[in-house]
Order: sequence, then structure tokens, then C-alpha cells
Amino acid sequence: MSAEDELIERLRALHAVPDADVPIAIGDDAAVLTVAGNLVLSVDACVEGTHFRTDFFQDEGRIDWATVGDRAATAALSDLAAMGSRPVAVLSSLAAPSDAAAVVAAIAQGTERAARRVGAFVVGGNLARADAVSIHTTVVGAASDPITRRGARPGDGLYVTGPTGEAALGLELLLRAEGDVDAWTMDEAHRVLVEAWRHPRAHVAEGLALQGHAHACMDVSDGLALDLSRLCGASGVGATLDFDALPLSDDGRRVAASLGLDVERLLLHGGESYVLLFASAARPPVECVRVGVVDGARGIRVRRDGATRTVEPTGFDHFRSED
Repeated sequence: MSAEDELIERLRALHAVPDADVPIAIGDDAAVLTVAGNLVLSVDACVEGTHFRTDFFQDEGRIDWATVGDRAATAALSDLAAMGSRPVAVLSSLAAPSDAAAVVAAIAQGTERAARRVGAFVVGGNLARADAVSIHTTVVGAASDPITRRGARPGDGLYVTGPTGEAALGLELLLRAEGDVDAWTMDEAHRVLVEAWRHPRAHVAEGLALQGHAHACMDVSDGLALDLSRLCGASGVGATLDFDALPLSDDGRRVAASLGLDVERLLLHGGESYVLLFASAARPPVECVRVGVVDGARGIRVRRDGATRTVEPTGFDHFRSED
């Protein structure tokens, strides 16, 4: 048996699928799914040096390869949550150095953990050799009536299912500590913020509950202002955000101030929170915070200290020039 086949056998044992919706999973040329309703599919990439740095892997594995696998799968599963979709299956394509079998196994454990957390199963994928680690995660969901970005209407309230700046603040702590998270674990507030980046959550239950309530929805992965501009662009509307309503804990504000960080920039432009942003005529039956309103004038505005001004829809952009 080849080294690759041995590793595949280990993965097949890890990703056992006792589910009638998946009659054929890992071990064949392709997986087979039996799914009722509309199929909802998405793919997401997680690349070493772009989405994570190996110098974060310190302090007895607090940031480890299983965490990387979990985060990669969660980012893809969050797209299903935004569509009001029930996750069914995950496929993971891994590229890693030839001597990194233990790395692949740990990433697979994290992927399995993320999938099972939302009731999905890892049903296949691919392995390849590369100089750096990269993970491409494909997810499959089912929805009777998927929620899109296209239905927001003037007068709708804008809501988020959680804070939009905590993960970005946690990442900033890691960057400033050069990956040594032990520098922050003595303070509970720092630990909570690092965990917000380390272990994001796909808001699947909230997405399912929004069916029939949300006119438009998407997840916040690249920053609230940028992602809101995408939702508004798809719907042909604009929006005004109430800065004072944007959720961030008192500890988060204190830590940001102690680091000399602009709280507005964190809340409007910080990424990787994976909370849901949605437009609805009335508050729906999910835990959420109203942060603004949809209006007919194009553009994104923020109301702060009694004044309203237009903000640039910036956030994380893979292809923005650094010049």
C-alpha cells in the first residue's frame, strides 16, 4: 500500500459517515448524496501565509493544525448558514509537504470537528504535495428556499447575529505578540478575543431560523462595511449604520484603546467574524442586534455623534494592490 493510500485509509476511518443521505463516501472515485430540496454549494480556500501563519503555533499547541482545519471548514460552512441552508456534506482538498502526514491528519481532525458541529459529514476530498499548506473546502447544503443577498428593501432593519470586530481584534493581538499567545492568556479579556479569531462559529441555526423572515442575508467575512456594500449592491439599495449600536464588549473596547486601535475601523472593516448580516422588516426569532436601516440612496453611511457621513466599503481584499 502506498503512503498516500495509507493516509487515505486513516482519513476514511476518521470520517466515518453513518448517514442515509450519504450512501457512498470516502474510498470511491466520488461521493454520492441523497438530498431533498435545492442543493446549495460553496467553496473556500485557506492558504498558509495568507489566512494563517505558522509562527502562531506556539504555547503548547493553542494555535495548531487542527485549529487551522476547523477554521477552514467553518469559513465554508458559514456560506451555507448565510443561505439558510442545512449543511449536509464537506469535501476537503489538502496540499502539504510530502513529510507532513501528521499535519494532514491534524487538519482532517479539525475539519471533522467543524462538520459534526453543524450536523454535516466529511465525504471526500483530495491530497496533493506542495511546498506550503493550503486547504480548499467544498460544502454542500440543502434548502427549500435559499436566502440570497438580493431581497433587501428600503425600510428594512439591518441586523447582525454577533460582534463584527472581536475576531479582528484577536488577530491583532496575535500579530503584535508574534504568535506567542502566552503573552495574552494572563488576561481573560485577551484570551476571549484570541478565541474569537481562533474558533469562529458558523451561525447555521440562526440561518435556518431566518428562512421566511430575512429578505437578504450574507456572512461577514471581509468586514461589515465591505460585505454590507455587497448585499446592498445585489439588492439595488443603500444603508445607514448606527455606530453606537454596533456590538463590541466593554473589554473589547478597553483592549482596543490600550493598543491604540481605532474601534470604528475594527467594527466596520475588521474581518473573519462570520456572523450573519441580514435585512428584515421586523426583528426575527434569533438572537441579533439591530445595527442600521436599508434605504434607497446608494452607498454606505454611518451615523455617529449626531452626524451622518459616507464610509468607504473597505475590508479584506485578496487582490487589492499593495502599492
